[in-house]
Amino acid sequence: MFKPKTKSRLKRTLSGALALAMTASLAAVMPAAAEETAKYPYAIFAADEAAGISVNTDSFTLNGNAYTNGVFSTTAQYPNINGTVTDYDDIEDNTEGEETEDVFDVNKDMILIHTKLADKYFTENCDTYNEDYTYSDMNININNSVYVTGRLSLDGNISLNNAVGAVSDVDLSGGNLNGNNTVIYSKFGDIDISNSQASVNGLIYAPFGTVTIDCDNFNMNGLIIAQNVVIDGYGANINYSSSWAELVGTESEELSWTMDDWQYLADTDDDGLPNLIEKEVGSDPYNPDTDGDNLPDGYEALTLGTDSTKPDTDDNGVLDCDEDFDEDGLTNLQEYELGTEPYNEDTDGDGLKDGEEINTYGTDPLKVDTDDDGLDDGDEIYFETDPLNPDTDGNGTPDGDEKRFQTFIHKVENEDCAVAEVRVSMEGTGNLQKTTTVESIMNKDILCSDVVGLIGEPFEIKTTSKFDKATLTYVIDKSKLGDTEFDNLLFLWYDEENDNFDELDTILDEENSTVSVETTHFSKYMIVDGKEWYRAWQDIYTKINESKGQHIPNATVLISKSSNIYNVNNANRNELIVSNIVDSMSDSDIMSFLTYQNAGGMNTDFTSVKSALKWDPIYYSRTANASYGIGLAAVILNDEAMGYNSKIIFITDSSVSVDSRFLKLAINNKIPIYFFCIGDFNTAALIGYAQLTGGKVYSAKTAAEINQSCNEIGPKTFVGETDTDGDGFTDIEEMSGLIVSSNCKIVNTDYMKADTDDDGLDDNEEVDVELTKVEVPGKQGNPSTFKYYHHMNSDPSKADTDGDGLSDYMEIKSYHTDPLIFDKSYDDKFGIIEYNGEKYGINIPSFSEESENTSWKIVEEKYVSDWNFDWCNFIMGTELENWERDAIYCGQYRIDRQFQSGRKHKYPNYTKQDLKNNKVTGGLALFTGILASAEDSISSVYFKIVFEKDKFRRRVTIYAGSSDIKKLYDTYANDIPYCLYLEHHDDPFLTATEQKGIEELYKKLTGKDMLTNLSVGADMHITIDREHKKMDYTSYLWFDGNTLMETPILCKNDKVEIGTTNILGNRFKPLLELDITGSSYASELMQKTFLKEIRGY
Repeated sequence: MFKPKTKSRLKRTLSGALALAMTASLAAVMPAAAEETAKYPYAIFAADEAAGISVNTDSFTLNGNAYTNGVFSTTAQYPNINGTVTDYDDIEDNTEGEETEDVFDVNKDMILIHTKLADKYFTENCDTYNEDYTYSDMNININNSVYVTGRLSLDGNISLNNAVGAVSDVDLSGGNLNGNNTVIYSKFGDIDISNSQASVNGLIYAPFGTVTIDCDNFNMNGLIIAQNVVIDGYGANINYSSSWAELVGTESEELSWTMDDWQYLADTDDDGLPNLIEKEVGSDPYNPDTDGDNLPDGYEALTLGTDSTKPDTDDNGVLDCDEDFDEDGLTNLQEYELGTEPYNEDTDGDGLKDGEEINTYGTDPLKVDTDDDGLDDGDEIYFETDPLNPDTDGNGTPDGDEKRFQTFIHKVENEDCAVAEVRVSMEGTGNLQKTTTVESIMNKDILCSDVVGLIGEPFEIKTTSKFDKATLTYVIDKSKLGDTEFDNLLFLWYDEENDNFDELDTILDEENSTVSVETTHFSKYMIVDGKEWYRAWQDIYTKINESKGQHIPNATVLISKSSNIYNVNNANRNELIVSNIVDSMSDSDIMSFLTYQNAGGMNTDFTSVKSALKWDPIYYSRTANASYGIGLAAVILNDEAMGYNSKIIFITDSSVSVDSRFLKLAINNKIPIYFFCIGDFNTAALIGYAQLTGGKVYSAKTAAEINQSCNEIGPKTFVGETDTDGDGFTDIEEMSGLIVSSNCKIVNTDYMKADTDDDGLDDNEEVDVELTKVEVPGKQGNPSTFKYYHHMNSDPSKADTDGDGLSDYMEIKSYHTDPLIFDKSYDDKFGIIEYNGEKYGINIPSFSEESENTSWKIVEEKYVSDWNFDWCNFIMGTELENWERDAIYCGQYRIDRQFQSGRKHKYPNYTKQDLKNNKVTGGLALFTGILASAEDSISSVYFKIVFEKDKFRRRVTIYAGSSDIKKLYDTYANDIPYCLYLEHHDDPFLTATEQKGIEELYKKLTGKDMLTNLSVGADMHITIDREHKKMDYTSYLWFDGNTLMETPILCKNDKVEIGTTNILGNRFKPLLELDITGSSYASELMQKTFLKEIRGY
């Protein structure tokens, strides 16, 4: 029997003694110096018990020993054998009733020397081919070694001056074959030599295949080692070679292969498991059903996860073939015979269990629509049509195109909602229970959620059924209508294309508490209080009409400061300026004059009488202190001019200095200062003061310039067309409220600030300046009316319109998402927590982001030592207090392993396409996934929840810690990488699946093949930063839908490399470093192709 040598596991040593450990492990595999002369004992060796060595020649000479676990036979009449031949009949079994150690015995077991051959022949100066290679010529000379990842075929007069090898078969044919110091090697296939004449000095080695020699004359000086050896032809002469026996030696290596090699592995019994795997797991490679339970060994091992050597794996008294793992009414044997999935009760997903399809309905469990009529088999049963007849009623219309009257009912989850139920009724195709969805969009679609007079919640209704007309019915809970009368309920639907809410003909049934409407399409629907809705629009019409030609009254304090105020010219100019400003006043404006001397201030009463203002003797007074004058004016306006648009006009013939304390009085009370400058002097300081308060500086030297400036300052400062902040909206519009969007909403903005909400977008970027006019057709012969409103892109009074944690600026400028829609793709990609009335997006930070962004401020930190998170609400996710311990995931997959009824439990593959650009890690998730179990880690779990804000956003980071995982990191945090191959090399099956995953990952990321010759295997090295030892927390928690996920915390020197290694795992060549900080693509591939292979999820 094939019994590879079993050694103690090569433990990963993360200390300074690693080199010593490596040396020790090498010594266990390679011969020691004193044993280097040990020689392989046989000239011919055949390991196979079912066949052996067959010599079918007229003459046969063997100078050396031969051994087979099968039968030795020869047709030579007088074979000349100078040595010992041992076959099955000569082998004594002395192990009956004894437990023997499974160790390699060179005298009877197949010796493995793959790495030895690779290092010597197939590493340097080797011609490598990554697919089948065939070459035919009259003369073929091989001077460099050749290795083929596939099948090698040479035809002609062949001269081998070096080694040739292939993963699969090696075929040599044609004229003469001359092999001078050569190796003819097949890793997993057969070797066929059919040249006319052959003379070989070397080694013929096919450890898992058959060597067939069919030559007229065959002469060899060397060794033949294979599972089976067949020699045909006229004559054969084989001489044992000490030098080649020395090369082979007496020590066997560990078995190494990859999943890519699978196609080349011999599977004698065609059971889906290659011979070498069967020998490894203990099943019979010559019997497709080792345990006799009618299930092929390969199906048991690879699909069911049962023991192919044991008919009743879990010892429950039921044979594996008779078990029904998915409880669908089909036994495992039936599932195998039918090709259905033994762990999926509904293989084709048509709504019928596999057993029902076979035993009850006669439908195909592998086909959703057995009769191809456009209606799923499960729906046919639901509608009582024939799933085996495409036209059940014979009316010429396929069942799938028939329109049937159906009703879909959606129960509203929110118990406080006045709408208790949404019903969709129609004559439509398909099954409405599958084709139709009703979703509340409350607080997700902001326009619909802010509709004036909204009753309950807005709903978005979708269907893929074909229909002509449908009835939409809302069932109303009258107790939740408040002051709204039932008769005033009105249906609206949102016309997204035209940005308009349309009133619909609403059918009221108070007796049954239903409100209905007929429609030919579906969109976003809601019910409003019609009385409130129409009254709001009427108020808007009134507001628009009243605002035409009107303006907000102004209250102005005029201050005059001139060192030469009694100069006739200056006095005349001063009087001219005052007179012009007073003339620009409207009848509702008021003004007061102010002077401020050292002893105190004096001002006239506010008045709108222009003649009184023009002839007031205070014209010729002046203020000696500008700062006190401006401060006093600000106080007077704040105390005496409530409800007016306050302003300060300061006339001066020289520059003045204003104390910041008094300037702040004007700024804080939103009072602009306008400086009117007489003469020629430096106005830089005045310009600065004016800009800080929202005012302006005017200069004039001549009477004409004074008139021109007053004409400018008057209208700009006092009348209703004034736009102080320059955002395109008049001050009157902003102070009285902007009518934004067709939902009848009014938003108040600041006429003094172009960006009211400080979100980085000016008000005119968030709301269109031009009014939108929408015609509302009249009903029952009445004329059409019109709606007027500003189209809203986002709310100018809220920095985060949809409350998703991203500012409107970020959504519009950076993410290009809709700030009016609670956008799952970006805003809540890891879930959202509502805490103290605000929503925080769950964050998975990376070290690069933390170092670049220092604007985050901590709002609060909370520490939790158990699963009780009832102090906050997970908007997108599930309450942690109800979460099961074994439901922790790592990356995209669970990190725990469970077995049920003797078989591995298969979990669904959660793939989140929204993570294309996120920071989810791959390599370290894999690390914790392989080495940690949730059951252990959760036993000592603890959390830190950090709420943060910056100028535009809110986020929360959930840190998770575990003493068990912390211990794991503390153990492996080192400069020496964790080596996947060394950790698992003693399990050949696991090693192969690991290597398969790594190879696939490499190819998908680079487009290149990873392994190019025999000397290497795939490996992964994971380096854990020493900084982890300083951390109390090891992972971040987040949500994928309703699934709690875990991602390990990264440090700067964490690194994951994939590359090639030799058979011992002690020579690693990195080929690619995975971007674990940002490449979710690499992470996703790793988790899907690699982790899935290893863990079986």
